[in-house]
Amino acid sequence: RVLKQGYLVARVGTKGLIFLPADLKRDFGLHEKDIIEVLLLGYHKFDELVSEKGKKLLSKVQASGKWIEVKQGELIPEDKIMRHFTYVFV
Repeated sequence: RVLKQGYLVARVGTKGLIFLPADLKRDFGLHEKDIIEVLLLGYHKFDELVSEKGKKLLSKVQASGKWIEVKQGELIPEDKIMRHFTYVFV
């Protein structure tokens, strides 16, 4: 049963931890140790982020900086800025 869905740009830590924005956790009622399902839509390696291309990408990602709620039946947005670091969680 899907309770809520969201779409965001996120960073994955070295141990696979995903850091969620505080306002997203608040709005979705998430608490520490809650289990969420994550679908990875795209990624970039850190080495690629230190290149000129990576700096531009990181700037765009930080500028977009938020997340959106995806309602039941809606399609995941096609956002060129977000497509490199995108995760869907339920």
